[in-house]
Amino acid sequence: MPEYTSIVPPRIPFIDAGTGFVSREWYQFFLSLYTLTGSGTNNVSLSDLQVGPPPLESTYQYFITVAQDDTLTWLSMHT
Repeated sequence: MPEYTSIVPPRIPFIDAGTGFVSREWYQFFLSLYTLTGSGTNNVSLSDLQVGPPPLESTYQYFITVAQDDTLTWLSMHT
């Protein structure tokens, strides 16, 4: 199995019309992605993936405003 993933051209149908199954090219593409990402042997749990960023301090809200010259300005306001 190669260690890289070739992108399947859009002209290749996902389903093989003769068999009704996923085409060989698409199968190889997804199999190589599976192999490159550890073949299901990682130890990341679903709860690890569902953890979000830490909350901002409860006393502040942060806003970004765009000035007329397209520069960004950070503002903080007490709530």
